[in-house]
Amino acid sequence: DCGGFTCMFRAINDAGAAAPRVFSFSFGDPETERDDDVLVTDREFAKSVATGITLIASSGDDGGGYHKKHRKLITNYPPSSPYILAVGGTSFVEPSVIGAEQAVVGSYSAGGFSGVFSAPAWQRGAGAAYLKSGVALPPSGSFVSTGRGVPDISALSEGDGVDCWQIRYAHTDDGEPKHWGCMG
Repeated sequence: DCGGFTCMFRAINDAGAAAPRVFSFSFGDPETERDDDVLVTDREFAKSVATGITLIASSGDDGGGYHKKHRKLITNYPPSSPYILAVGGTSFVEPSVIGAEQAVVGSYSAGGFSGVFSAPAWQRGAGAAYLKSGVALPPSGSFVSTGRGVPDISALSEGDGVDCWQIRYAHTDDGEPKHWGCMG
């Protein structure tokens, strides 16, 4: 018998040409808390992507988690997988003004650097520049600065949703289906 993420993606891969071309999901766990299937599931993600399937996942809604045992900030899996297009959230710098946006601080998005997957070549320069930019960072040593950066893209997501001239998503798990719609 098969359970969990791995079986779901095996079934998608087994469907062959009948499988969807874009698959969007909003589930996951802190990557270090998954003791059963991260690398096995990632092999299934690799198979999906190799057949032309785009996998999109929300980065999470609870910020970077602190793993007490490892004493590190961690990000969520599957968004930390290099085979996933991870969608995070932004908020307006001034909540009452539609204008400049910033990364969401707190509970409406998540992100950081993977402790499982290394940064792909296309992220290394941007990641290094970000770390040197002067932005406020967690204490040195509390995260893996060479890991894959999450999220890949972001959508306006803070709060419970507001009608305005821009689309405003309520959480990152609201944002990722909208990106799926644009890509489908």
